[in-house]
Amino acid sequence: YASIGTVKDTKEFFTKSHFGPAASITTTLQQAPVNEAAAHYRAVMKHLSGKDPDSYLEKTKLHPYVFLYNILWLSARVEKWTDNENVGFARKFIIPTSVIQKHYTDPDNIKGATDILVTDAVFQSGIEVPQGDIRDYESCKNLNETYRSMYRLISIMAYRHKLALNDPTFNDDYEAQIKDMEKDKLLVKIAKGLPSEALDIPEKTTGGSGQPAKELSFLEKLKAKSNAGDGTTEDTLKQRAVEWMKAYDAWKSFGTT
Repeated sequence: YASIGTVKDTKEFFTKSHFGPAASITTTLQQAPVNEAAAHYRAVMKHLSGKDPDSYLEKTKLHPYVFLYNILWLSARVEKWTDNENVGFARKFIIPTSVIQKHYTDPDNIKGATDILVTDAVFQSGIEVPQGDIRDYESCKNLNETYRSMYRLISIMAYRHKLALNDPTFNDDYEAQIKDMEKDKLLVKIAKGLPSEALDIPEKTTGGSGQPAKELSFLEKLKAKSNAGDGTTEDTLKQRAVEWMKAYDAWKSFGTT
């Protein structure tokens, strides 16, 4: 403790404890662990929104529910593992509209993806999909189950986007869903735990006179394409709010069937 101080992040702790005080200074200045996490997350988002969005099954060999849950948790609970006032960092964990549509609005797709996974040659050779993963997927149909519940994370995302959008018309359109979510006081508290501006994609910025524009981030590029009207899926705060509400409806229906 005298050498490295209080460290909340486990990777940062191991880096500092292994390499000593000098590494502590370097890690703090460079924000290496959190920046690496953000870079990997953006790479995953590009993959999941690409032309072959289900190819993550081949790459990860993980039960699709567990993989998609973990990816969603990093975004839905970003305030839990970093300073919630670090808006610029939190924005790097925004899930694009296309990823919501392809992976989170149809729970039945996970069943199909699981069937594909268990027929994979790796699993045919004797390796089994972990029973705990299968249990988590089946348990998510119980809407009162909070352990590793996709429904709960999606509810947080839907309500958080509703708060960030602050649009009376949107609230009217989804009045029933919003009232249902507000019955869960803890959910509302968690949703409010991240500043609203952390959910919006900033406009393209330019330097001073004669200076080139800064390199656009992955999300800014999506927004720029949308504004250009080239047919790309619109990626705005409002559109993501709509998609999370659709996902909320889908998972709630899934839990009642």
